[in-house]
Amino acid sequence: MCSNTRGRLRTESCPVLLAGMNSQLALGLPAVTPYDTVLINARCTVRTEGNQRVIVVGSLPVYHYCTGDAVAESYAMVMLTDNGFAQQTELARAFGRIERIIRRHQERYAAGRMVGLGRPEGWRRGRRRIPGKRLRLIERLKAQGLSNRAIAQRLGANEKAIGTLVERSTSRTRSFTRSHERSLLSTARLNSANSRSR
Repeated sequence: MCSNTRGRLRTESCPVLLAGMNSQLALGLPAVTPYDTVLINARCTVRTEGNQRVIVVGSLPVYHYCTGDAVAESYAMVMLTDNGFAQQTELARAFGRIERIIRRHQERYAAGRMVGLGRPEGWRRGRRRIPGKRLRLIERLKAQGLSNRAIAQRLGANEKAIGTLVERSTSRTRSFTRSHERSLLSTARLNSANSRSR
């Protein structure tokens, strides 16, 4: 039998225990999968493993999403800010964004929840809504002397839309003409100054 002396187990007198300890197999540690960890602040980290991302707060995973999911990433930033886990500046640095975008996500979430974080429907800002060929046709018809109403009826468009397009194209033409006139005046002045000095 094995004897216990003052809380210690004496293994010399217990051959069964010694045999069991020597015959244990060495278990290999599981291979650690590589992941990238980005520190947000002292409490929060973002861990990326493959195409998955986990938000960890105080060693507890609180949110998990796919790296390609822009709405989920926006929600993660909003959730961390609104719950007081991180500030906008810390999140901007960790996610590679600017603070204004995080504020915009917060406003959109407050207005429309998760749906508000998605890309709004319709035309994105700055995208030309009509092809250049059609715009040149409108300009050509306007140069022929047709009214906005006549152009709209001919093309099957709204008169107000035609008016806006014509106004934009004429303002661009005017600004181009002004800059062209300024450059012509400056070259004329240079030429006259050069001819006087000779």
